[in-house]
Amino acid sequence: MEGSTSNRRNARILKALSLLYLGLAAFSLLLVHRPSYEPGVSFVLLYLSAVVVITAAIALLFLSSEQFTGGFCAAAYVFFAAFVSLEVFFSGGVSSELHALYWPLILAAALHGSWRIGLASLLSVLAGYVLAMLPAISDGGVDAEDPALMFFRLGAFTLTGLFTIFAARSLTRAGATEEGYVVDEDGSLFLEMVADEMDTRQGERWR
Repeated sequence: MEGSTSNRRNARILKALSLLYLGLAAFSLLLVHRPSYEPGVSFVLLYLSAVVVITAAIALLFLSSEQFTGGFCAAAYVFFAAFVSLEVFFSGGVSSELHALYWPLILAAALHGSWRIGLASLLSVLAGYVLAMLPAISDGGVDAEDPALMFFRLGAFTLTGLFTIFAARSLTRAGATEEGYVVDEDGSLFLEMVADEMDTRQGERWR
């Protein structure tokens, strides 16, 4: 029952995130077509990346809640982070204005109440952002202030992600305590219960 409840909550969060990314993908394509948008854009590759994000978001909307296990959710965040990174790279890299697309991944992942999902999302965002910036850095095509901006964004992503993970985990534990049960994240309580039951059975057998 608890697993089913967790899956339903995961489904609500990821489906809401999918709807958000449908709007953000359309907005990002409109943004890069503005005359005032200065960074260089690879339009064909950017469109392909956006189409993949849109297709995945639509597909998630039609999945049943039983599919949204913890591992599936973590994989979904890794997938979105990878293709958001491609959009950032193809829309200007360091100078891209689409780096804001990372924030929903960090914030939404914390709502699951699982530090594993939050950590997977955060690490995917950090790795994706670094990889999106790496070609420009290696080619020397950055301005003097660009490295400072990159480190600032990385620091902001990291601090926000860690804060939301710890806050969500604390709230989950507090809610579980108020409802009268303890969250068994590492399985140690389950193993302890099994060991106690085996000791009880052996004691009854020797009587």
